[in-house]
Amino acid sequence: MEKKAEELNAAKRAAGYRAAEMADDGMVVGLGTGSTVYYTIERLSERIRDGLAITGIPTSFQTAMRAREYGIPL
Repeated sequence: MEKKAEELNAAKRAAGYRAAEMADDGMVVGLGTGSTVYYTIERLSERIRDGLAITGIPTSFQTAMRAREYGIPL
């Protein structure tokens, strides 16, 4: 069972990172709710530190808090 959980987590990370790679300068990006968006926020944060200019729109209070924590402008 642990292997399946690890595989699922790896798939979520890949999906979240892929979504973050689709963001371009000036975009307004919807930040959903759920476990996969954690990885999207993580990668968007890295890209913002490298110069990406976006604005995020969170779908929940928890997502908004995490986005702020990671330096994503809302």
